[in-house]
Amino acid sequence: MSKSKAKGVATSSKTKGKSVASSNTILRKPTPEKRVREFKLTEEQCGSLEVDNLFSNLATIQWSDVDQLIDESINCYGDTLGSTEVHNNIVTSLQSMHQQMKNNAALASYCLKCSRYLKQGHIRTLFDKKFASKLVKFQTVELKKLNKAQGQRNATLITSQCNDNYYDELLSGSKSHEISDENEDTEDQETSEMSDSEDDQFPSDLTLDHHPQRTADYFLIHDDSSENMFEQNYDDDWIIGEDNISGRCRSVKETTLALISNPAKLSDIRLLALNDIYLFDEKLHESVSKYFGTEVHRQVIADIDRSAHRPLPPLKSYTWCQQVVDDPPTDLLSSLKVCTVFLQEATNQINEVDLHVAHTMTYLLPVLVAGADDAAQEDSANATLNQDMQYKPDFQVSTRFINVKCVIIVAEFKPKSHHSSTESDLIKLGKQLKLMYNDLVAKGTPHPTVGGLLCQGENACTFIMDLPSPQVYRMTKLSQITLCRKVTESSLLPVLVSKLIQIKNVALENLKKAEDSILRASNTMTRPPSNPPSSWLSSSSCQLSRLNRKRKANEDAD
Repeated sequence: MSKSKAKGVATSSKTKGKSVASSNTILRKPTPEKRVREFKLTEEQCGSLEVDNLFSNLATIQWSDVDQLIDESINCYGDTLGSTEVHNNIVTSLQSMHQQMKNNAALASYCLKCSRYLKQGHIRTLFDKKFASKLVKFQTVELKKLNKAQGQRNATLITSQCNDNYYDELLSGSKSHEISDENEDTEDQETSEMSDSEDDQFPSDLTLDHHPQRTADYFLIHDDSSENMFEQNYDDDWIIGEDNISGRCRSVKETTLALISNPAKLSDIRLLALNDIYLFDEKLHESVSKYFGTEVHRQVIADIDRSAHRPLPPLKSYTWCQQVVDDPPTDLLSSLKVCTVFLQEATNQINEVDLHVAHTMTYLLPVLVAGADDAAQEDSANATLNQDMQYKPDFQVSTRFINVKCVIIVAEFKPKSHHSSTESDLIKLGKQLKLMYNDLVAKGTPHPTVGGLLCQGENACTFIMDLPSPQVYRMTKLSQITLCRKVTESSLLPVLVSKLIQIKNVALENLKKAEDSILRASNTMTRPPSNPPSSWLSSSSCQLSRLNRKRKANEDAD
């Protein structure tokens, strides 16, 4: 009798240990037994069992499928219920079925497993994320149907009203709220004169590059291979106050995919968003944050440290440049003499901007005064990124540690009169920066920041890119500067040099990080972990391509 009791005590303690251990494990998605796999509840059974009506349209095998549960819930209730209420209703219904279906042991057991599976923290987080994403798509589709049916449109995605071209304007940003009706009529007239046979086409214009050559038919090559590779953890998102900026960015991409009808009308901001690249600019109308609202835009710009890596203000550069403007040299010899004096003064003090300005003037001023050398003597850029001919910048800065090549700066140059018929140089630069970032992370550089330069005519812009949260590549415009083209514009030189030094300092910081990581890996013979994690990186790509006329003719014939 004592042995039996001892055995019973040992068994109960062992069982208790198992239950404790199992409470700390992650439950896998349950599957029903074959005999009840296709079972469905009727509406009458749902009412009698006090079960949510969404179960009347779902087979048992779908009761643990998060996507199916969300889709059916939105199909039943639209956007009238929130994620928490829907999740609680589902779990409560499963628990109710477990209690009231004791006569069917297989079905009751499966209901219990489903409720426990859905109550797990990581599944609940996944449920909330997918519910929010699917609800935005549902609201967008419903809004589009309503507006088309009533002949009304919104100036923003939710409230204000505008004209019949709302969806095209929302994607292209072609009409600002500041444009008057008279200006709109004038622009429409000019567009029709430019292409009478294609009245439904108008160029994308969200940035300075208006793409006036986009008059053919275009299509998008979209690869979303990385979109579902990770489960979002909202703790990693870019949060400002109570605003989830990362979520707002992803919403812009989802809205673009939902509303797109004519790829030729997509703006640069929208095309970049389809590549998980989000452009932030101090100017509201040139920033993706214009879709967030003015107040959020201000908070975002204030949160981004655009002053990092700036050099100290110059001490003598402005005086030198004004001296050149007031009393310009007349020939090569006099320009060299002036530059020599400036260079001597710069070397006698410690100021980075002054030193670079003096050094730059020794090259630039003689050219502005006496003319440039034969352009045929210069070599054109011929560099590619990662041996990928699709990404071939006009200029790149790279270095090599041991046998590892690291590209840290790229630049694109284009005459002012040259416009892209497909993707602009801004989009090209954004894709190159993203590729550079991924490459540096793959080579062990922790939290890199890559830099780029876009030069269009006499205007130049500097950009940096980092990754504040998973699959949100933040492309920040640091500055817009005017190039110095003649002696009377010499006063522009200190500002230009200061902005270029800022990009140089960003590059030097990356080089230090890359060198330390590569040398550490070489000495320890271990590959450093990705920082940020590789799951944060995006390989999603979207490219605007022109439809071949012969191919289009064949498709129309079919």
